Amino acid sequence: MAVRSPGRCARDLGACMYPWTSLSYGQTSRLSSRQQGRSQTRIKTLKATLEGMPRALQACMEQEQGLNRALCPSCRNVQAISWPRGSYDAFWRMPMFTPFGLERYFAAHEFSARYLLCTSDCESMHVSELLALGEKEHNADALWRTWLGYTESRGLPLLREKIAKLYAGIRPEEVLVHAGAEEAILNLFMAEIKPGDTVIVNWPCYQSLYEIPRSLGAAVRKWSIRRTSDRWLFDPDDLASLLSAEFERSGSHVKMVVLNTPHNPTGALMTRTELQRIVELCEHYGVLLLVDEVYRLLELHGAERLPAICDIYQNGISLSVLSKSWGLAGLRIGWLASRRTDILDHVAAVKDYNSICASAPSETLACIALDRSSAILERNRSICERNWARFKALFDKYPEFFEYVPPQAGSVAFPSLRNEGLRYWPDAYALAGELLDAVGALLLPGSLYGEEFAQHFRIGLGRISAERGIEAFERWLGMRTERI
Repeated sequence: MAVRSPGRCARDLGACMYPWTSLSYGQTSRLSSRQQGRSQTRIKTLKATLEGMPRALQACMEQEQGLNRALCPSCRNVQAISWPRGSYDAFWRMPMFTPFGLERYFAAHEFSARYLLCTSDCESMHVSELLALGEKEHNADALWRTWLGYTESRGLPLLREKIAKLYAGIRPEEVLVHAGAEEAILNLFMAEIKPGDTVIVNWPCYQSLYEIPRSLGAAVRKWSIRRTSDRWLFDPDDLASLLSAEFERSGSHVKMVVLNTPHNPTGALMTRTELQRIVELCEHYGVLLLVDEVYRLLELHGAERLPAICDIYQNGISLSVLSKSWGLAGLRIGWLASRRTDILDHVAAVKDYNSICASAPSETLACIALDRSSAILERNRSICERNWARFKALFDKYPEFFEYVPPQAGSVAFPSLRNEGLRYWPDAYALAGELLDAVGALLLPGSLYGEEFAQHFRIGLGRISAERGIEAFERWLGMRTERI
């Protein structure tokens, strides 16, 4: 037996999807002319997007007639669909995240592309390599003796001790371990953000940092990045203007400012003076400051390392993970660090509804990795610097096609097409699609961060294999430009 939703528009329920919502797999009628030129890549990504949606919604999308009957006449979003009783009747009673564009793009291409030139993590390693960093027999014995039962919800005490040592003044009880940074982001927002709050988020950013508070009913304000001749920056004066305007607006309640530094996708790094100004602004207005620090400790070319926000601001929350700078994404170990233990208590209560606890073997391996942080980070820093030199040489060879701002920290950069390059490709999505089809090399189009970044593309610096991909990119570029 099937039931029908009450007929409320999905937008009213926070469930708006991409403009692709009205497309079946073979239908591109709602794509603009520019988008139609890259439809093959779009449709492949769309298929992956649909795979992440409830099956009932997929079915509606694949049946054009039924889908058209289920569209809201005012906003063209899905209004009503049918599904088996008990299967998805909760779907319309809860907020729905917008599909994660970047993750859907990677789901479509990451494990089929020959060369990954846009990954945000660093070079990983086998378990045997990690165990060999130090006293191999001792490390192997620790892993062998790991108990495979439930672990402590807040994280293995020894692991929290080792994480706390990464900071200047944080105690183990001020660390809360999660199954990756993504879970930590979700749990924190669910614990602290409620409808009517305002969250100011640096832009562009990892989609979770704005999509989750938006879906929870918060007003999300963008703190947009600026670009000068030699750096990207988030201007503290722009943040001051946003905070002032929000607090002057009747009924506004700015609950949190969200900052990512070092920054993905640009590789930007704030100065110490800029960071201190941001802390002063947040302190003045009494707001929480979440800083995504997953690329901290991976400063490039001698750039100054900033203090962690949890060390310099009482209401600061540091987010980090072993996936990026350490390159150990498979461990799924992330954490929050803050002197606001009351907030960590709230987050821990939410965590009970998600992972509950981390994997015991992962926590053991994380302890081993943290004991060898210096060696791992130095290796990955060296890989990033070498790969940036290779990318830079390629871009400098074609100065009329590309322009860039050198990354200051982290394992990503955000070059763009210019002049001659825009004669060949209308935007970076077209470049990425053609390069992928021709040689199997994957770039990340900047439009996945927002259409205003459509000429940009993200490159990844942290993988050893990037060298072969850059060579393939350069060979293809030479042949491609010779044909015209």
